Amino acid sequence: MRFPNSLEEAVYGVGMIKMGMDFKTVRSASDSIDCLRHFGVWHRHRKAGRALLKEHPFPNPIIDPQRGCGIIPDGLIDNFEPLLEKARRISREAADRVEQPKDEPYINALDDQTLAENPDFFALAAQPRLIAAVTKYLGILPQIRNISILLSRPSVGQFSSMNWHLDKLDSGLLGFWVNLFDMPPETGPFSYIPADWSDKVRTAYDYDRKTYLGQTRVSDADLSTIVPTEKINSVGGPAFSSRHFVDTSRCFHMGGRCRAGIRANLHIRYALPHKIEPTYRERLLKAAGNDSWHHKLLLM
Repeated sequence: MRFPNSLEEAVYGVGMIKMGMDFKTVRSASDSIDCLRHFGVWHRHRKAGRALLKEHPFPNPIIDPQRGCGIIPDGLIDNFEPLLEKARRISREAADRVEQPKDEPYINALDDQTLAENPDFFALAAQPRLIAAVTKYLGILPQIRNISILLSRPSVGQFSSMNWHLDKLDSGLLGFWVNLFDMPPETGPFSYIPADWSDKVRTAYDYDRKTYLGQTRVSDADLSTIVPTEKINSVGGPAFSSRHFVDTSRCFHMGGRCRAGIRANLHIRYALPHKIEPTYRERLLKAAGNDSWHHKLLLM
């Protein structure tokens, strides 16, 4: 067992590995600890979330609570298409000037400086209706964790993120992904499995326990014995056509298997506010501008 680098990991390690408790019980205990440790943040975000949903109610949730995913409907986001065109331009410029790292299958074309110079990407992530859709799913006003343009070109090797995995299991990491270019299968689109089918994989491979032993990846061969091909969703196809919300802490996913062309996605990710690392807030503050709503999302 690897040495835990946080209280959260220690709780899971002791509960699941040492005491044999099930994941849901340990997660409940961990969530209670996190809420107590960051009670002010948790309480303020709960209150603000309820107020936001009164202003922007969603009788039919955009993100299915059982499947942990959903499609972004037309009209939800203001001024979306022009910003996607801008993201395409940034992707092309980065592809021409930034060398692909040898230890990663992608680069972030929207680095801290570029994001600060283009605050309209933060304004997009902070649109009240979009935040309300996320709040409806998470049950609490989220905090923005990161805003990225993930760019991949053909690469050699099988990097870790190219294998099926879940992100931090109890963090409520909810992102949306939009393909910026035409993305046929050979570009290696981001792909995911809805949570109801992902749960079958978790059970079959004792994934929750193995995660805290450092065994976080599932092979294609193992996955194929449980999940039918038609249950795998791809954020590919014609440019701008795939606009998916995905809870990557519940939905197995992978991507970056680029064999030809360019793979580029606009990716915005939200997290439970009482679990987010302070470093992410500090990075985003430069991009938030002077808008009080933007700062409220980051500093509440």
